[in-house]
Amino acid sequence: MQEGYEDTAEEYGVTIDVQATDSDTDTTGQLDILNNMLVKDYEAIAVSPLTEDCLISGIVTANQNDVKIITTGNEVNEDTLKEAGGKIDAKIAVDFYNQGVMGAQYIIDKMEGKGQVAVIAGNEGATQSDARRDGAKDTFEDAGMDVVAVEQCDFDAQKAYDAAAAILEANPDLAGIACGNDDMALGVVRALEEKGVKEDVTVVGVDFTEEAKAAIEEGTYDASVAMSPYLMGREAVIIMLKALEGQDVSKVGDSTPMAVVDAGNVGQMTDWH
Repeated sequence: MQEGYEDTAEEYGVTIDVQATDSDTDTTGQLDILNNMLVKDYEAIAVSPLTEDCLISGIVTANQNDVKIITTGNEVNEDTLKEAGGKIDAKIAVDFYNQGVMGAQYIIDKMEGKGQVAVIAGNEGATQSDARRDGAKDTFEDAGMDVVAVEQCDFDAQKAYDAAAAILEANPDLAGIACGNDDMALGVVRALEEKGVKEDVTVVGVDFTEEAKAAIEEGTYDASVAMSPYLMGREAVIIMLKALEGQDVSKVGDSTPMAVVDAGNVGQMTDWH
C-alpha cells in the first residue's frame, strides 16, 4: 500500500508521508500518528483505522482544521463519529467478508465439505478482522462443516501458533484452518509442521505477502487470498486529490481485485502487488 501511495503521489507531483504503527493492535500509537500529522500542513489524510473507534477524536480535529479525511479498507463507526461531530469525506471499501468466504471455500472444496475446521482471527473490533472471521465461520457452517474453534489471535504469528497447537491437541482430526492473515497462517503452519500433521490440515490465509508467496512455492503453505493493497494506495491518492479539488467523492466503490493463490497459479502472480 505504501508503494501505491508513493508511486501515485510522484506521478501526480504531490508530496506524501506514509506512517504506520509497529503492530496491528497499537490503537493509541495510531491516534498519536494522526494527531501529529494534524499539526503539520497536510491538506488531506488517508487512514486505515485499526478499530472502528480508535481514530474518532483525531478525525473530528481534522474536520475542524478543514483537512480532508478518507478511510482506506478499514472503516470507522460512522454513527459514533457523527455523534462526536465528525465526518469522513470518502471511504474506499474492501469486501473483507468475501475474503473470509473465499478462504473457507477453498478448504471446503479441498475437503469435499467434510471434517473439522477452525478459524484464527485477528484483533477483535477491527473491520477486516471481524469480517474475515465471520465470512469464514459462516461459510464453513453453511457447508455443514464442524467449526471446532474460533480464536482471536491479534494478527500475531506466535499467538496463532499457540492457538493452533491447542486446537489440534483437542481435535486431532482437524482438517482445515482459515486464518485472518498470512502472518498468523504461517504461525499455524509452523505448529502443524512441528506436530508432523501439516499434510493432513489445509491452511489458508489472507494478504499474499512475500513470505506467503515463498511458502506456497515451497509447498509448505496451501493458499492465500490475495488483494491489491498497491491499487488501494493508488486509489486513495487520486480520491484525496479529487476531494481537494472540491469534487464529490462520498460515493467510492471497491476497485480492489481479489484472487485465491495456491500452488496451481502462484507462478502467474509474479507481478502482483
